[in-house]
Amino acid sequence: MIIRCWVILTRLTKREDGCYEIHDYKTCSQLHSLEDIKNDRQLTLYAIGVKKRYHDVKDVKLIWHFLKFNKEINLTRTDKELEELKRKTIELLDTIKK
Repeated sequence: MIIRCWVILTRLTKREDGCYEIHDYKTCSQLHSLEDIKNDRQLTLYAIGVKKRYHDVKDVKLIWHFLKFNKEINLTRTDKELEELKRKTIELLDTIKK
């Protein structure tokens, strides 16, 4: 199954060391817990897209900026975690189709 969609990243940065950073700026009034961040699919799905689009990717760093709290949360995902989310997302889409 091929899924194509357009997404707009808040910010994508390529560092000199070959690591890409995906930044998301949050203006919400509540600070998300680390558990909430770990379960958030948005930036992880962006990471899958970045790895597919750019063949020189060494690593992808996910960065949430909570502006109201002047707090930054950083995560990285393993290839295994990316594949697992991809599989679960395809399963969810198949369920929705049915």
